Amino acid sequence: MQPANLGSPAAGAYLAAELARFRDRLAAFAGHPITDDDLRASIALYDDTRQLVRALQQQRGRLSAPAFFGILDAAQVMPREQLNPLLAELLAALEAAPPPVRRGGPGLFLTGAVLDEPLVLELIEELGARVVCDDLCSGSRHLHGLVDAQADPISALAAYFLRRPPCPAKLHPHHDPGPYLLDQLGAAHADGVVSVLEKFCDPHAFEWALTLPALDGAGVPHLLLDAPGAGQASSLEGVRTRLQAFIEMLA
Repeated sequence: MQPANLGSPAAGAYLAAELARFRDRLAAFAGHPITDDDLRASIALYDDTRQLVRALQQQRGRLSAPAFFGILDAAQVMPREQLNPLLAELLAALEAAPPPVRRGGPGLFLTGAVLDEPLVLELIEELGARVVCDDLCSGSRHLHGLVDAQADPISALAAYFLRRPPCPAKLHPHHDPGPYLLDQLGAAHADGVVSVLEKFCDPHAFEWALTLPALDGAGVPHLLLDAPGAGQASSLEGVRTRLQAFIEMLA
C-alpha cells in the first residue's frame, strides 16, 4: 500500500487515497460504514499501546531480553482492548518493585529485520551481555511514534506511515541510516551493534552497507549476524561462536 518513494511530493496524497479505498472495501466486507469517529477511536487505542510500550522501554532493565521481546510480539498481534490493560498492569507492578540489581556486561543494540529465533536473545544474556535497545522490524520499530489525533484520521494515518523510520525496502531520500542509528546508540548508551540480517534480504543488506561508514567513522564496534530461522539448532552454534567473540572483545 505504501508508495515505493516515501519522499515523493505525491506520496502523501497517494497513500491517503489508498487508505480511503481500503476503508471503503473493509466497510463493504464488514457490512457497515467505518466512520471518522471509528477511526479516531482505533487510533487512540493504538496510540495507547505505543505509549505503554514507550514506558516499558524505560523498565527494560527489569526484564530479560526474551521476556521483553515476547511482550513486543504480543503487542503486534493481540487485540488492543485486551493488551493495553495488561500492559498497564505490568508497568504498575514493575514500577512498584524494588530497584533491580544492575546486570553487568556490555550493552548491545540490535538492529535489522525479523528475529525469528528467541534463543538468540537467551544466548546474548548467557554470554554475559545485555540488550539495551533495538530497532528491529519485529521489535521496537513496529511501535514507533504516535498518530496526530487532532487531524483528519485518514490524512493523519498517511502522515504517520510516511513519518516513521522507513523500511529499507522503500526509498526515502531524506533518511540517512547511519546518523539515524548513531543517534539511537547515543541515547541507549550501547557498547556495540549487532545487525540481524535475514538470509537473502537484499534491502536490509544494502542498508547495512550504507550504515557501516557512519559506525566505523564513530568507532562503534559492530557485528553482522545471519539470523537463524526458528528451531535451527545447528546454525545457533555458529551464532554462539560469533556472539561470544564479539562480546569478549567488548568486555
